Amino acid sequence: MPTSLALANRPTIHVVDDDEAVRRSLAFLLEAASFMVRLHASAARFLETPDPLMTGCLVVDYDMPVIGGLELLRRLRLREVALPCIVITGKHAAGIREAALAAGAEALIEKPFDGEELILAIRRALSES
Repeated sequence: MPTSLALANRPTIHVVDDDEAVRRSLAFLLEAASFMVRLHASAARFLETPDPLMTGCLVVDYDMPVIGGLELLRRLRLREVALPCIVITGKHAAGIREAALAAGAEALIEKPFDGEELILAIRRALSES
């Protein structure tokens, strides 16, 4: 069983997705990989998170109502929040990968994806931040 110190040192992965089933599935996957996970039902709710020293990694859905994943990245950059971000998407349109990377995402992963692919992308983003 991990100690309190070990738990405190685990990175927090913030999952922002409007689909509850996706949030739950990602929480299960990421917790099994020893990450702390915080779930957010929308970008607006995530932006209300009262943690100015937020650390860890953001996993955000590209296509959400009101504030999409790339707009969330833009708003975080304006606030000078340097949280590494992985964008996930079910859309397969041309230019999405380039737009995500240009917005500051570390990677774009298309749904359906292999869980290990996401975990590796998160670990890479955390090690580079």
